[in-house]
Amino acid sequence: FSLFFVSLVFVAATFIKKEKVRISQGKYAGPSGALMGLGNYITLLLSSKVRATLLFPMTTVFLVVLNTIASKLIFKDKLTVSQAAGIIIGVISVILIKYH
Repeated sequence: FSLFFVSLVFVAATFIKKEKVRISQGKYAGPSGALMGLGNYITLLLSSKVRATLLFPMTTVFLVVLNTIASKLIFKDKLTVSQAAGIIIGVISVILIKYH
């Protein structure tokens, strides 16, 4: 509901200001959308086989790790120590959830 409300406010503000919304035409938009769709499809398939208390933390951590690897390879981003620690803690937490 909150995402719908934020979207509604954004659209209303755009009409009030009478500005055109510029959509980025990035070259990674298509592959990114396809990968997001694939991730959602895999989550849908696994939802009947894996407990939700494990599935959603697992997919969230997987997406964070995948985005980190992609940003490192594509955009040459540097990973700070605190970011690496956060990713490691996330992976450890999913492992602890699995074997609880």
